[in-house]
Amino acid sequence: GPIKTPAGKVNPPSAGNNRPSLSGTPQVGSTITGNPVGMSNNPSYSYQWKRCANSCSAIRGANATTYPVSAADLGDSLQLFETGSNKGGSDTVSSPQSATVTAPTATSLQVSPSTIIAGQQVTLIATVTSATGAAPPNGTITFAVSGKPVPGCNLVPTKPSGASATVTCQTTFASTPSGLSAVFTPAAGALVTGSDSTTSGYVVGNAASTTDMNVPKHLTLGHRWTLVAKVYAAPGTKGIAPAGTVVFVDGGKPIKGCVVALKGNTARCPLTYDALGKHALAADYLGDSSFSGSDSRVHKTTVVVAKPTGYVSALMAWTFRYSPTSTQVAALRVTGLVPGVAIKVACKGNGCPLRHHTYRTTKHSCNKRGNCKAVNLAKLL
Repeated sequence: GPIKTPAGKVNPPSAGNNRPSLSGTPQVGSTITGNPVGMSNNPSYSYQWKRCANSCSAIRGANATTYPVSAADLGDSLQLFETGSNKGGSDTVSSPQSATVTAPTATSLQVSPSTIIAGQQVTLIATVTSATGAAPPNGTITFAVSGKPVPGCNLVPTKPSGASATVTCQTTFASTPSGLSAVFTPAAGALVTGSDSTTSGYVVGNAASTTDMNVPKHLTLGHRWTLVAKVYAAPGTKGIAPAGTVVFVDGGKPIKGCVVALKGNTARCPLTYDALGKHALAADYLGDSSFSGSDSRVHKTTVVVAKPTGYVSALMAWTFRYSPTSTQVAALRVTGLVPGVAIKVACKGNGCPLRHHTYRTTKHSCNKRGNCKAVNLAKLL
């Protein structure tokens, strides 16, 4: 006949194929949670956390469904054991083992000086701190801009002292670094997690510049002259050079045709003055995305007539026109003239066709190099 359970007999609990699960991160300072399963036959439940390496051992006092992970658990795994009991017996099931317990880290970033100037050296300072000195932060720090390593500041080894390590790297920035951060990567076998600093935004200020120009105290009337301005970066500036435009000015007003782009660090402007007078010349650098503008000092100069050079040649030829009282000048020539030179001719004595005459050399009688035509003054006589 059918088998009947004797009166008063209780079947033991059973979890069947069900097993507890774990949630949470097995890191020092965090809490890991066990998710129990239900068993049949209305048992009472008890729990035990165990620390597992080669084997598992019970953790004293760890009898709840949650467990605060401590430094004592570093390098081991955690496992929850659930036991259901009633008058008929008991059944114990266990969760899978957690991942190896590690210590979390926190990474911070500082920049010195706090104000970054383009091309000027700055020091990046990263500090990584572990949750416990039992797990020092061995690994590397990479300083990055928008996720890309800063040149020369990639995978810098840490040298921990207890629970923390500080790493520095010197570099320069030509423009504002977008998303500057420090990233800690644990070494193989280190019982710590990686971490990133907060992404910081820094505004890079323009580097200072200086502009220099040399101008002689005197410029020659009608002669072509080239103004040369040089723009220099502030001392200590590396990796960048001034670019942009230089405006040459006279008396504070731009000189027509003398707004010039820098080539290298130099700007040139050809200039010719066709009138005598005084001038105040300067060069104004307008700056660029990395450099502030700067002005040269004002140079006062005067446009003057060139000192005469060359020679005067005279040839007096007698021409007899059957008059014993007259002399005809066949040639009187002046050579080597420059613009602005005045030639004064005077004739003294009876029969002079003129007493005084002044001839002025103008630019129209001279070529671009300032060489002027020879003048024959005989016709004046």
